[in-house]
Amino acid sequence: MDSDTESLQKLLSAPVKLRLDSGDVKGLIPHRAPFLLVDAVDVIEDGKYCVGLRHVSPDDTVFKGHFPGYPIYPAVLLVEAMSQAGAVLLMRMEMYKSKIGFTMGIESARFRKPVRPGDDMKLAMEVLRAGSRAGRMRGEVYVNGELHAEGIVSFIIADKKTVFSEEA
Repeated sequence: MDSDTESLQKLLSAPVKLRLDSGDVKGLIPHRAPFLLVDAVDVIEDGKYCVGLRHVSPDDTVFKGHFPGYPIYPAVLLVEAMSQAGAVLLMRMEMYKSKIGFTMGIESARFRKPVRPGDDMKLAMEVLRAGSRAGRMRGEVYVNGELHAEGIVSFIIADKKTVFSEEA
């Protein structure tokens, strides 16, 4: 599964090493409602593979404007959800204690099917490279076992103290 093109779908049925619930997720990344887009994360292999879980609530306010009469989850939020799931996996690593990750770029993204209110998304993630200052990961969004979106994102790593200082 180390290729940039091989499907990550097999992660959906892979043995789960550890389930991180919403409390664990909040302890690893700074996002909060309404912009916390991952409910839980199943670690498949530390530092390499995970599956993020997200229930798309029909009550999510985003559906009031995107789009009335034909509500679909915004594509950019699918990319953000993938990034958050990958960040949860990475921030568990010892080298990233006291660090924070930021999306630096969207190298590619494809949106194959719409995600609708009430859908349960599975965000299959693979870390392609994780260095002390930057890295890359790829993800695939599944609903009911069907591929809905995929992408590759790059990220940078910063020190939390620097980012969240009063002077920043």
